[in-house]
Amino acid sequence: KRRKEKGVVFFIDDDGEKKVLPPSKSLWYNLYCKGNNSDLILPKFHAKFRRRFRLPYEQFLEIVAMASVSPILDRWHLGNTDAIG
Repeated sequence: KRRKEKGVVFFIDDDGEKKVLPPSKSLWYNLYCKGNNSDLILPKFHAKFRRRFRLPYEQFLEIVAMASVSPILDRWHLGNTDAIG
């Protein structure tokens, strides 16, 4: 079963114009990316975030492809083993 596409979120600026809410002004961004909220260390927050945050499969595949060639993650690429692996 396919999910319905989510609608676009708008806000009204100081001039009274209706504009699309950029991701950098969203509650999620301000709490999770930008904020120093002590609730972020709680396991309950992480479980709620995983339950609510959904990523389109095509975007997931893009991220996996980028990560598989990234030198930052070279330690975890196939064939690279350390004392643990």
